[in-house]
Amino acid sequence: MKRNEVLIPYVISSSPDPLNILYSGDWAVTNHLWATLIDLQDDGSFKGILAKSWKRSSDGLDWTFELKENLRWSDGSILTASEVVKSLINSQKGTSHTDLSQSISSIKQEENLIKITLNHFLPKFLDGLTYSDWAIVFHEDIENGKLIKYSKFSGPYVPKNLNGSGVIDRIELEKNQNYVFQDDIVHSNAVIKSYSECEQLMGLSSKIGTFRSYKDDFSDECRAKLISEGFKMTTEQPSWIIKADFTKRAIEKITTNKRKSIIKKIQSVLEHKKLEVGSIRATGLRAPFLFGSLTENEFNSLLKTFSEEDINGLTLKLVTMDIWSKWSSFEFLVASLKKIGIQLQISKLSKEDFFKKFGSGQIHSQFDLIFFPLGVGDSDPDGTWRIASRYLYPEVISKEELSEAYREKNGTKREKYYKNFAKKLLENGQYIPLFMNSDIIGVHKSFKTKSGTSLRNGTSIFDLSL
Repeated sequence: MKRNEVLIPYVISSSPDPLNILYSGDWAVTNHLWATLIDLQDDGSFKGILAKSWKRSSDGLDWTFELKENLRWSDGSILTASEVVKSLINSQKGTSHTDLSQSISSIKQEENLIKITLNHFLPKFLDGLTYSDWAIVFHEDIENGKLIKYSKFSGPYVPKNLNGSGVIDRIELEKNQNYVFQDDIVHSNAVIKSYSECEQLMGLSSKIGTFRSYKDDFSDECRAKLISEGFKMTTEQPSWIIKADFTKRAIEKITTNKRKSIIKKIQSVLEHKKLEVGSIRATGLRAPFLFGSLTENEFNSLLKTFSEEDINGLTLKLVTMDIWSKWSSFEFLVASLKKIGIQLQISKLSKEDFFKKFGSGQIHSQFDLIFFPLGVGDSDPDGTWRIASRYLYPEVISKEELSEAYREKNGTKREKYYKNFAKKLLENGQYIPLFMNSDIIGVHKSFKTKSGTSLRNGTSIFDLSL
């Protein structure tokens, strides 16, 4: 079938690891390669994937999952309950997205049943199991908590061009003939491509089944062209918090009050421009209408406590990835910083150089400010904060604090935890919040989209049906 390509604007690793996801495109890739016990549906309900059924005890501490019969790995070998347990135990130890190491007492097998015992009730436990870092991975492919080889897969596809280092522009996929829902998979072969220009979508429009695009990059010309080619544009999905983070170097050389003054001054400019750039004003690491976020009134009240400092003539070294530098929100940041009297030295790095310098710590030692969007599409704030804490603010928000918030049963108290995390970062002058962006999603009219988790819309070929 011709339209077998997925185009995404995200970075793709040449060695995606569901336990250690850094690049945004790896979410799309890992969803294709490894299957979870259950899946989250658009209406908030759950669907069994490898699990046939599940139940919980009245206190919510004991969960039992019954596996479907005759489950197999991609090579045809039997996918046993014992192997499922070994995979889940690897995820339990902690991933880049979740850490339930202190919350799960045990994961055991009884014949075809998987029994998970919690130390305390977790309101979002089932949601967590739907993420790709809890997908079932062959235990012999993992060593010391990292994926080191690709021998067997439990998901709808197997890869044809993995194993390597760095980032790549495409992943070639072949249908997993032993996937539990393999009869529902439309394409026997598929490709996931990373792209950076809207024009690439137009040039490949005859091959694309579905795509996702940053709103900032989606021109009127591109939209009109793709609609004329038969693409339906679905509802925009909340996707990224647009922000700029102060580096360790900046935090050492610029006082907290000066950094807070920059945040406050930028917000005064943004207030006049927010309808022209991006979509919704960011008040934290998530949009103000999402659970656990500061409302605009709460955010404004916090800003009023920030003092005004003299920052005129301050020079900042600003760094970003070259593809992000083309966003209108980046242009807005640059113009606004200059408007409030800051001099800039701007560096625009390739994907490879940016993540190489970020991973080595050079970004934090050589620059002062990073334009670094953060993916925030999860229904629950825990994942956003886990990733942010691990890669951006480990000294400010601890894993222990995040675990305490995740375990809180009372919804009002739990929301307050996350709001206080946002306040803590802002009061420390850690970053400049700007906008909540949305992604544009297109699906060709020859396909329908199955009822699956909305987080995958526009990124998964296996969610398409005829």
